[in-house]
Amino acid sequence: MKRLIKVLSPIIGLILLISFMHGENQEKIIDQGQIRYKIILDPPFQSVGEITVHYPEELKREGIASRFVFQVNIKKDGSVRSSFVWKSHYPELEERLEWEVSKMRFKPFIYNGEAIPAHGFMTIVFYPEIVIPQTRTALLDKKLIIKNLAEPLRKELITVLDGCADYCEKLSNSALYYVCLEKINEKIKSISNEHIGTLGSSGGLYIRPNEHMTSTLYQLFLKHTKNDAYVFDYQLVRKYGKINEKRILLGKTGRKISEKNSSKVTKLSHSLQPILAPVHLLSREKRSFYSYKMLDDEKIKEKKVYVIEIYPKIKGAGDIQHGKVWVDKENYWIMKAEVETSYIDGYKEIYEECSKYYLTPHFTLIHHYEIEKNGIMFPSRSKIQIEYSGLLKSKRELKSEAEITYSSYKFFTVEVDHNIIKKKMDEFLLQRDRFNPLILKSLPAIK
Repeated sequence: MKRLIKVLSPIIGLILLISFMHGENQEKIIDQGQIRYKIILDPPFQSVGEITVHYPEELKREGIASRFVFQVNIKKDGSVRSSFVWKSHYPELEERLEWEVSKMRFKPFIYNGEAIPAHGFMTIVFYPEIVIPQTRTALLDKKLIIKNLAEPLRKELITVLDGCADYCEKLSNSALYYVCLEKINEKIKSISNEHIGTLGSSGGLYIRPNEHMTSTLYQLFLKHTKNDAYVFDYQLVRKYGKINEKRILLGKTGRKISEKNSSKVTKLSHSLQPILAPVHLLSREKRSFYSYKMLDDEKIKEKKVYVIEIYPKIKGAGDIQHGKVWVDKENYWIMKAEVETSYIDGYKEIYEECSKYYLTPHFTLIHHYEIEKNGIMFPSRSKIQIEYSGLLKSKRELKSEAEITYSSYKFFTVEVDHNIIKKKMDEFLLQRDRFNPLILKSLPAIK
């Protein structure tokens, strides 16, 4: 037993030493209205006093979360002897941050009752937490936006924007009743906490041979890709400006859903409503929110199209950060829309995960409109990408990607009686067994 205790004592001591070394997280908050900027320190030692690190203006302008990992060496009195960035994506900021970290103080590191020099990893996170989604406050900033209308537009661009605005007005005023098949293929990655580095010492730099210390570093990564595929009956009804969506699950990941479950209404984790994307970018009500630029013409399926790039004039203009639309030259129908945004309703899990790990989500939506009915273009396929910033592999990493196709449309008009609509929809849903095997067979099976 004595021999076992003698063997285990250094191990137990090392475990206690590692536990003692790690300090508690510190947080510094800079409140600026809609965004609360946070500086989070995960230090290897017990820190003393205020955080001396400032939130870089360069990162505020980018509006993304970012991480810096430092190796910090402290003296016996807890002052910083040296610090340098071990890993980051911003080399231009490293020298400044190293100098700010050098001004920090820590409690002396005690070993065998005596203060000794020590070194370890410290992570600093810069996190722009959105307090209120900007889309909900855009109207409050309307007066401020109107002050930015002095930007001149080319005559050709004005003509195209007017044509797009007429199209959006028609789309906005139309009562939409339709059902279609919605097929979704989705790839999702999960967050993993992995060990990526160790600092160990038994003598050496600033430490005597009889002094021991160890510091470990765990960081976040995205991995474990999961593939899922779904087929839904999708119904959209809009009347008097109010939209109701309904999805009935037909199949998932290569399996046909039982008759009992086929009638189950399933709410997806996202709500795209791609039919209305042009209105958010090109309607007359939105034009004062954005700056527009004409790019070189392109072709979509042999149709000549204008290409317009869109940027918000000020941050208060909404959550859209960048947009691009492809407009049919002949009649100003929208053929394609691409939107980068920081907020989408229905992604509660994404925002909770980002809040937990101090990450920023970035959404990219791409919609193709290839199905025409009464002068309105309906979506044929969409893609949604979600990226996270604030991890250490790259500035942005792909969290998930969903490819969506829409087919087998059935349209109903405003004048049709509700009972007739219900009867026609029941007939349509009864036919789904005819195409289910073909569609479900094409779904990827998860291994």
